[in-house]
Amino acid sequence: MNNLQEIKGLGPKKEKLLNSIGIYNKLDLIKYIPFDYLDLRKIYTPSTQNIDSTICLKVKIMSIGKTSFFKGKNRTKLVSLCDDIQIDLIYFNDRFTPRSFVLGEEYYLYGKLKFNNNRYFLNNPKKIEEANLKIIPKYRTKKGLNQKDIYKFIIECLNDIDISESLPSKLIKKYNFQSNYETYKNLHLPDNFENIIKSRKRLNYEAYLYNLLSYKYFNFSSKKIKNSLINVDKKKLKVFLSNLEFNLTKYQQKVLNDIIKDLESNFSMNRLIQGDVGSGKTIIGIIASYLVLESGFDCVFIGPTETLITQHYNNYKNLLKKFGIESYLLTGSTALKEKKLIKNNLLSNKAKILFSTHAAFEEDVAFYNLQLAIIDEQHKFGVRQRAKLIEKNPELNLIVMSATPIPRTLSLFLFNEENISVIEGFPLGRKKINTIVLDYSYEKKVFDFIVNNSKKGNKTYIVLPSIDESDDSDLNSVQSIYKKFTSYTGLEAFILHGKLSADEKNNAIENFKKKNGSVLISTTVIEVGIDVKEASLIVIYNSEMYGLAQLHQLRGRVGRGKVESTCILLLDRNKKTAFKRMEIMKNSTDGFYIAEKDLQLRGPGDILGTNQSGIQSEIDIISMENNKLFEEARQDVDKIISDDPRLEKEENSILKGEIIKSMDVDFLKRLN
Repeated sequence: MNNLQEIKGLGPKKEKLLNSIGIYNKLDLIKYIPFDYLDLRKIYTPSTQNIDSTICLKVKIMSIGKTSFFKGKNRTKLVSLCDDIQIDLIYFNDRFTPRSFVLGEEYYLYGKLKFNNNRYFLNNPKKIEEANLKIIPKYRTKKGLNQKDIYKFIIECLNDIDISESLPSKLIKKYNFQSNYETYKNLHLPDNFENIIKSRKRLNYEAYLYNLLSYKYFNFSSKKIKNSLINVDKKKLKVFLSNLEFNLTKYQQKVLNDIIKDLESNFSMNRLIQGDVGSGKTIIGIIASYLVLESGFDCVFIGPTETLITQHYNNYKNLLKKFGIESYLLTGSTALKEKKLIKNNLLSNKAKILFSTHAAFEEDVAFYNLQLAIIDEQHKFGVRQRAKLIEKNPELNLIVMSATPIPRTLSLFLFNEENISVIEGFPLGRKKINTIVLDYSYEKKVFDFIVNNSKKGNKTYIVLPSIDESDDSDLNSVQSIYKKFTSYTGLEAFILHGKLSADEKNNAIENFKKKNGSVLISTTVIEVGIDVKEASLIVIYNSEMYGLAQLHQLRGRVGRGKVESTCILLLDRNKKTAFKRMEIMKNSTDGFYIAEKDLQLRGPGDILGTNQSGIQSEIDIISMENNKLFEEARQDVDKIISDDPRLEKEENSILKGEIIKSMDVDFLKRLN
């Protein structure tokens, strides 16, 4: 009773599209949480205060014009009245909707109110039935899978499937949580925002609890006494360091000393290394790898994107080759014949290092004697991925690195203080980055600013939250802004996103790097791995969609050269709370301060790698109680683990079952 095929109207094509966004059964569908809501209960009247706001209006149709050709588009204009104020309704490339109106009739319309030449107008407004003047959930869509489809499928599932409880009864009673069924029902069929907040409060708590508990349970279960001791040869280390083009800073040296102490100890290492973008974390990881490789063992260096890990491989393979160490690169786009050869080489008894992406977690990627794993940009990987590495060697030493600072309150809980190393300070030569927060009414001025930036020979990133245009989403996309930007400015721009092949991505990046004053229009794939010193401007659309820590990481793409740089954050003027949040970005470049604020405002989901853990999808936070919720979850986890570290008691069976089910790794299943 959990198969998608059982849903009425859901054929093979829709099923494939649902699979592509991580939905494989009815329960997955129910857990596909709305990212926002439209409140259509309030009917507005046109006023200067509502310009550029997306609102619902009741209008009377006064005239219906003929369809004409305007700037390459079919255009139909209707004239309507709202409280005796004229509003023009403009439909582009839509012959059907204008014909559905009847002269003299009244309709409810939803759209973004514009004002130009002393007239109000709406472009392609949507008709709303009176029965739908309520709170409407908004889902992330995909081409071929619209809001109506997703909503219809979810509602059918809600009436058809039992949702088992995922929290122990003592925690449900303690916090007076709704049942699991009521929680999801109130998110998909909300009567009011109070119930939405209650439901999200439970899901937020549950996400925090399970992620914190997973870390604690994983760390307890994976900490082992090592049989393979690593003796660091200080003389050989000195020779290796002398081959670098620079000297280590005192902070880098301190972190390296922490690692050496871990490697020489009797217990497997689990160390977090933090430092801002460009502070020198990667080279510390390479040095740590050399120390393990020199002792005759294998290493794996993992990054979240092919771009980043290929950059690491190209930067360090020749250095390691000088010392007789073989380096291999394995990614999702590696040819099958080459993959097979690399996998065979990994089983040889000669020490080697593998640079890889998520491909390294595959079961058939095995090593002769893997002793060290380094994970770059750790927030991109969840506990489940780390557990997959431990499967390859229960005594594995693990280093996780992050340029997205983890707040001290959280890092101390996840890692004991003695297992945290920080490379302090900003990289030498980093320039100031000015941050500006604007609404979309400034878009053309921003385009003009980009043109001026290009004329000076400087490069620009434009970052979007989605790839394709969608009729039922307010999110800006790479495709829509590419058309708008190139049409308005006449400038050439390059496109980069996750759907491109590896060759297409590399070509886009290389063209962006080579061409003077170039513009790259991209999704957040540029967040890590692209280092272009001539880039001095980054424009981020729908900035309210991102956490502050991620915005700080994106902002770090500029300010690397000799020119003072600018970051422009664009968002809907109606998002008042988001504007306040953006002020933190505007007023600070301190990553740790920003991370603490992010924890207070959004909770630790992104930092914990919630998306990757398999327990809970990312939740759009609307409640301001997240810091309190996180603290409550932290205290609960502390009590649970101190009382029952292996989760063996009957009262904790639900907790253990959820963790093991989500992580799906044998070494946890084998624990008694």
